[in-house]
Amino acid sequence: MSMKKFMIRIPAAILIVVILSAFLPGRAGAAFAGDREIASKGACVLDFETGTLLYGHEENTKRVPASMTKLLTVFVVYDAIRAGEIGLGSEVRISEEVSDFSYDWRYSNVPLPKDALIKVDVLLDVVLVASACAATVALGEALCGDEEGFIKRMNEKVAKLGIDAVFYDTNGISPDNRISPYGMAVLSLNLLKEHPEVLDKTKKKTITYRSREYKNTNPLLGEYSGMDGLKTGYTDPAGYCFTGTAERGGRRLITVTMGSSTVQKRSEDHRILLDYGFKIADSVINGQTDDKAGVPDAGGTPGSEAGDSGAYLPNSMEGYRLLILRAIELAQNGADVQSEMVLIYAYILSTLILYSEVISGTAP
Repeated sequence: MSMKKFMIRIPAAILIVVILSAFLPGRAGAAFAGDREIASKGACVLDFETGTLLYGHEENTKRVPASMTKLLTVFVVYDAIRAGEIGLGSEVRISEEVSDFSYDWRYSNVPLPKDALIKVDVLLDVVLVASACAATVALGEALCGDEEGFIKRMNEKVAKLGIDAVFYDTNGISPDNRISPYGMAVLSLNLLKEHPEVLDKTKKKTITYRSREYKNTNPLLGEYSGMDGLKTGYTDPAGYCFTGTAERGGRRLITVTMGSSTVQKRSEDHRILLDYGFKIADSVINGQTDDKAGVPDAGGTPGSEAGDSGAYLPNSMEGYRLLILRAIELAQNGADVQSEMVLIYAYILSTLILYSEVISGTAP
């Protein structure tokens, strides 16, 4: 084949690759932490001590946070306790509206009888461990007279922290709440720095309230070494979400995932992210990142570049080779993609590599 024909075919091959990349974002743009794939739509890992971003995948894309919203509610309450507005031993009278809401089992709740006097300390327990939705409203009413006034404080708090987010309720039921994984991680980092006592509650595997035992919604407590917080979440618009934290060897990490499809995938993503974060934290923080192992990669494979579309395009011929091997592996393992399309994609990339190497004189 003449050199001229090679030169004509290369742009066509590139065009096909770009088109197929657009149609295969789920796999071609898959997110990896090291060599392990994560399923969440957005994720990040922060080092607690330095605030260093160790990993990011769509970390700045704002999403619905579901019950992770309660971390902001708790933050505002702890601020009020520190300011002397209210105390852990202060009693909150449960309004009729809050009581009725607490018996609505469409949401995660614990029963709050009308006119009952419940200590702030107990309400914080049921919020952070049992994810009680009505209890957040009770706390908001206790501090501000109504939930709306408390929500205003919540939004003032995130603005003060420099986080681009908006909240319309205290518990995360609203589908209009928005915050990014990175914003959630920064919020949590500041919560732990300002009020480390919150971990005394989030690390509890169970609590007993009104003679009934409630399990912590965090399935990784006692399962992942060093895990002691923070808050799970789920609604249909949000998917499964989780802000986690774990400490090992004197280093604490904060992990956030948003938009997982199942509880199991959410938990597995956090295992992967924590393992990866602990592995690369020292080298990233000390600036030893020659292989880009710990550089937040926005969702591509390690050392790759990805745009907002999530379509992964390797930055070297070796990167293309690795992608081909990955595509074939996915097809052979019966992954949830169309095997024929994956193989076509791999074939086109192989052809592109061959053409490029012939032109450059590096073909075997």
